[in-house]
Amino acid sequence: MSAFEPTKLDRPRATRDWSAANAGTAKSVAAALRRADLGDRLRSLALAAPLLLLLALS
Repeated sequence: MSAFEPTKLDRPRATRDWSAANAGTAKSVAAALRRADLGDRLRSLALAAPLLLLLALS
């Protein structure tokens, strides 16, 4: 880091607060996407189960 680059403490408080809020939002979005992905997998499995059963019985 050069002497001319601002440090973390040089940034205004509002910017630091916004960054923290943004990180929290990113974590929430990531968690929601993981839940949706799991739901999609379970839904796909539920739809494929009868076809897999027919394939196994044939």
